Amino acid sequence: MWDCYSTTYPNYTSFQAWRAGFREGVKMCLNRGLVPSVDEFKESVSSRNLDNLTIWHNVGMDVENGEWAIMGARMGTHMTMLTDWDANNVQWFDNYTEMWDKIKNEDPLELAEAYGIELRAKLDLPTCVLEENQSKFFKRHYGADKYNRGPLVKEMDIIKEIEGW
Repeated sequence: MWDCYSTTYPNYTSFQAWRAGFREGVKMCLNRGLVPSVDEFKESVSSRNLDNLTIWHNVGMDVENGEWAIMGARMGTHMTMLTDWDANNVQWFDNYTEMWDKIKNEDPLELAEAYGIELRAKLDLPTCVLEENQSKFFKRHYGADKYNRGPLVKEMDIIKEIEGW
């Protein structure tokens, strides 16, 4: 469906924000569900995935627990691409509590910076945490061309319009 009919709050708690970021950090690295090599990642990661991954890594300080979402995304990317962690574990929600218990008392921005150093060095990923006003500015303009068209509009009609059919 083209339009957005609901709102989610993946940042309601610090745990939920970290978990949402972590899952996105993992999933945006995958190529059809498989972990690419570092070289394959650099050469063939989908540009859309790379855009979304970079946003998760850097934008969010304008919302409650946003620092945890940023850190989680960087941690998920790091574990997927730079360790022997099995990315299939991302689907088992029982694992998250144990992982969270190891980091919940840490400073998320310090951890995000540590992960960011490695992600820049080994994956050539741009990392810079946008401050609150910068995140708001980005979000305002990033989605400026997106709007709901109405519940009776068929998705194929929208695709035809966009592609000029």
